[in-house]
Amino acid sequence: MDKKESKDYVIKMPKAIFIDPHGDDPIIAVGGTQIQLLNSGWEIKQIQMTDGRHGSNIMDPKTTKTVREKEGKKVREHLGIKDFYNFGVEDGKLDSLDPEKRGEVIEELKRQIEDYKADVVFIPGRAEGHPDHKATYEICHEAIEMSENKPLEVHYLVWLFPFHRHDPGKLEKVLKVNIDGEFNKKIEAIRMNESQEREGRYSEIVKHIN
Repeated sequence: MDKKESKDYVIKMPKAIFIDPHGDDPIIAVGGTQIQLLNSGWEIKQIQMTDGRHGSNIMDPKTTKTVREKEGKKVREHLGIKDFYNFGVEDGKLDSLDPEKRGEVIEELKRQIEDYKADVVFIPGRAEGHPDHKATYEICHEAIEMSENKPLEVHYLVWLFPFHRHDPGKLEKVLKVNIDGEFNKKIEAIRMNESQEREGRYSEIVKHIN
């Protein structure tokens, strides 16, 4: 009797990259989606563009940078995100990089996307009013367009509020995701950004904007 040849099949789980201007943006904007993907077996990488040093009204930049790094790590551990990379561009300076530095960031981002073999890349939408958010969109969009694997590009909204002076542009193919089952864990993660909570109470804000 012939022996049937056995083969080991490896199921490749889909991969997503969430790229953010500041460490707290993903959990505020799309934390529920992150949790859903992780619970479904997706592999997730988070890439941060700035060091967040100017994100506080009560702490000096050096202290803010250190505190926000620790808080971001705590949130990622809570969610189960193991892969992380930070470009460390000075907070507030992403939109004013000189052409050479900007090109280096785009090339490295392209490499990160290709090496991770991302299926989907989440980036801030072009309608975002914050300069760092808008610059993140522009840089990331260019890197995605240049990448060989051409992942699906998905935009998320963080602060699409009228007090930002900007052209909201046009939102196409809007996907609304029900996160009722993940909302409490999302709120818990937001509150881990303790320094942010003392100044902005984002865990309360997202109950209305999400």
